[in-house]
Amino acid sequence: MHIVKPMAGLRLALLAAALAAAGSAQGAVFQKDEGGQIRPFKIREMPLAQFIEEYSRFSGTPISIGEETLKGAVSIFVPKPMSAESLAETFHQVLLDNGYSVVDAPAQGGWIVLRGHDVRDLVIPVYDSKDVPSTYRIVTVFHHLRYSDSENVARTLRSFSPAASRIVPATRSDILVTDSGKNIRKVLKIVDLIDRPGAPKKSAERAKKSCPGSEQKIEKLVVQNLEIQNGGFPPQGSPSFQLAQPSQGLPPKASAPTSVQSRTRGAK
Repeated sequence: MHIVKPMAGLRLALLAAALAAAGSAQGAVFQKDEGGQIRPFKIREMPLAQFIEEYSRFSGTPISIGEETLKGAVSIFVPKPMSAESLAETFHQVLLDNGYSVVDAPAQGGWIVLRGHDVRDLVIPVYDSKDVPSTYRIVTVFHHLRYSDSENVARTLRSFSPAASRIVPATRSDILVTDSGKNIRKVLKIVDLIDRPGAPKKSAERAKKSCPGSEQKIEKLVVQNLEIQNGGFPPQGSPSFQLAQPSQGLPPKASAPTSVQSRTRGAK
């Protein structure tokens, strides 16, 4: 009869656990190297739902899907190691390319994947226009106009903005823009060209005559779609938003992978 010593038994158990971990890691798409970087990887025609599940496993972020089925396939080739922040941006870019984005789950319970046009009305980060992150995630930005009328600016921007974006005149001198952070940065550059001295403004009296009660309707819309700190209407039409900080949840800068291709099969 062969008797296994306790120490030898422990070694065998550790070896078996290591082999099991190595076997499970072989099927993982995202893996870290010794320096903490994500190893180069290649994805070809992976279903979007499987891609989301793989990123959730790797990042440790609980991600639920708001629809029964997700349409789309993902193909990505990353020839060089990348940071975890860049991988997060790749995740948001793939979702956006397929017509989806994420919202914050209740009680900090991770993310929920939804259609881009549905995300606009739910809990997403809100930033001041000075702190817009360079991200593919859909966010809302509050921007103050110095010279132009907010309705004129919003009307101009809507003519060439993506269908899933939203531009709302919050007050006569403030606008709210909901889109990916990268697109909003481009929009704000255009706003700077429009918002110059001598820009046409509507007087308060003319606005009230043309659209009675418009300011109250705008305030109501803002309160319904964004989280207000005081839980009520802000004084004199100036909303007091709970703005996110650049370092919370989204990296201020992240480099995109060398090649990202994702296509939607009948997503719309």
